[in-house]
Amino acid sequence: MKRKFIFLYGFFAFFLFSCGIQKKIVKASGDVVEQSVQQFWNNYQKQLPDFKAIQIKSKLNANINKKNINVTLKLYIEKDKKIWLNASMLGITGARALISPAGVKAYEILDRTYIDEDLSYLNEQFNVDFFDYEKVQQLLLGQAPLLASLHNYEFTANEASGEYELSYKKNKALKNSNKKGEYIHSFLFDTNYRLRVIKIQDTQNQTEIIANYSEWQNLQGMNLPSVVKILINSQKPGAIELDYNNFTFEEMQAPFKIPSGYSKREVK
Repeated sequence: MKRKFIFLYGFFAFFLFSCGIQKKIVKASGDVVEQSVQQFWNNYQKQLPDFKAIQIKSKLNANINKKNINVTLKLYIEKDKKIWLNASMLGITGARALISPAGVKAYEILDRTYIDEDLSYLNEQFNVDFFDYEKVQQLLLGQAPLLASLHNYEFTANEASGEYELSYKKNKALKNSNKKGEYIHSFLFDTNYRLRVIKIQDTQNQTEIIANYSEWQNLQGMNLPSVVKILINSQKPGAIELDYNNFTFEEMQAPFKIPSGYSKREVK
């Protein structure tokens, strides 16, 4: 059986990094406030992190195709430009990837194989059609990847649960329609407007993606997730947990070059 690139499902990679800011969990505070959907969205936008570049040290625990994966990861994001990923075990690099608006490139050292594809490759891996560079970046940073314009969402302020919810207005109609390219989806937020849960379901292709951001931290005045849990229910099931434990807000060299002698992996 051929090995799978671990970053096909999570696009995460890391080296050990000696310095940075250690995480400190910050619980949500305050009460749910009634407001318009536009007011809510403005408040949500205000709390998003503003940075040029960020390095994150993490651990990845995943179960992909009934295989357990535990690696040390380093992720480097140059905002809106590129995501550089490196996976290692015992300090030895095993795989590296580069995602940009132009596409995704990756290679795996053990198999001496690589991929070089446009971003439709990511959608094929998840059996969806909405992933672009921005949404991959949002998924990693705990930000809501809206699949439609804001006026297409219903907003609820739930005082009992202490949550805000954005839900797609067509959700009920889509339960039985099986319309291609349309997704049942919703987002939950805490009282500080930080994303808690993403739920996206494609009834036609029987694909469901659930992302959970149960813990948050505030570093240099910026909200960033502490733990990212992603569940993929589809023909290619997977479960991923990222534990972000060290952050550095500075630029770095992010070398990426597919080594000579590697074979291109067939895309299926």
